[in-house]
Amino acid sequence: MQTPLVSIVLPTYNGSRYLREAVQSCLDQTYTNWELIIVDDASNDDTPSIISHFVELDSRIRSIRHETNRKLPAALNTGFIHTTGDYLTWTSDDNMYRPNALEEMLHYFYCNPTIEFVYTDYTIIDNNENILRCVEVVTPDNLVFINCIGPSFMYTRALYEQLIGFDEDLFLAEDYDYWLRASQYTILSPLHKNLYLYRKHDNNLSNRKVSYITEVSDRALQKNLPQLIWIPKRLRSDRYLQLMLGAIQKGHIMFALKCFLHALVLNPFFVLYRSVLIIFRNFRRRRIA
Repeated sequence: MQTPLVSIVLPTYNGSRYLREAVQSCLDQTYTNWELIIVDDASNDDTPSIISHFVELDSRIRSIRHETNRKLPAALNTGFIHTTGDYLTWTSDDNMYRPNALEEMLHYFYCNPTIEFVYTDYTIIDNNENILRCVEVVTPDNLVFINCIGPSFMYTRALYEQLIGFDEDLFLAEDYDYWLRASQYTILSPLHKNLYLYRKHDNNLSNRKVSYITEVSDRALQKNLPQLIWIPKRLRSDRYLQLMLGAIQKGHIMFALKCFLHALVLNPFFVLYRSVLIIFRNFRRRRIA
């Protein structure tokens, strides 16, 4: 097996609580030809000193600092601009790779030379690294409904160069948007090996901003859905109807109409059936009330 360089980007903002463990999980990799780019997004805790320690410890680790806080997608873009690897990935300051993560994903690429993007199973842990549950990732057609890629992934530089970075207007759905765009260029391939530890705790942004993440994820999907021609028409049509119902609840009638027309073009019989069913259910509710 060849030894290509793997670039890992690690964005952090006031991540001192778990940052040491996150970086150590990179140092513990069985595959050793990697570089780690840590992007400090203007932290004001002990994060800078922790980063300095690791930069001095290992020449494979480099750091970049934003003087003002620019949020996660900007930090990712800053990090990836400075990467030089043949394969790319990123991790969070509160999560950890399993020691064989890089080696297993690279081996998958080696055995499947046409694949440009791989994502893996992972384990959810708590503050004290107790296992909460193991997650087996699902097939990529589920992207039309949820951000199903998960936190453990790797992709080729060739794919990276086809995409235009992370959308800085889609904070907290920047990864979902990126995967949706990537899926338009290549097959996203699941690898059913558990290679990552995702830490769930009270300070997770994904826990604290659930409604905002739902809203911005819908925006990412709206932007990309017309281009997701690799996803079966019925699934795309169903998702347009879900977006339509959400838009109606928010009073966005014109957008709801646009979603309905998209769904109708994709799958007219299914949409007409669903529409009749919705009307019938609403009629029954009104009669009961």
